Amino acid sequence: MIGGHVEQVEPGSGVLEAAGRREVLEETGIDLGETPLRYVESEVLAGEAGSTQISVTFVAELGAGIDAVLAAPEELTEVGWWTEDELVRDPRCPDWLPPLVARAALSVGNSDASG
Repeated sequence: MIGGHVEQVEPGSGVLEAAGRREVLEETGIDLGETPLRYVESEVLAGEAGSTQISVTFVAELGAGIDAVLAAPEELTEVGWWTEDELVRDPRCPDWLPPLVARAALSVGNSDASG
């Protein structure tokens, strides 16, 4: 899961999507420039030192053969593709991540039904 923050931008629409695309490019080298992003959910989380963070989850379907690279080793320790089963078995995986990935996968699976 790639994360980051919204940088100061000019007023307009698509700010969260732009931040997501920028973070994915910076951290994995994958350019989502024209790739449609599908909103999954948002939530408020407790951050460091009592701060509040808003988490927004998007999914994107990529074509075959797209490989991620560790473009930001100062931010990430590893980049790769995991199945949901592999994710659940990974001892590094936080408890909140598998349910979020399952909801994201369900969102992709329902993309035709919701328009």
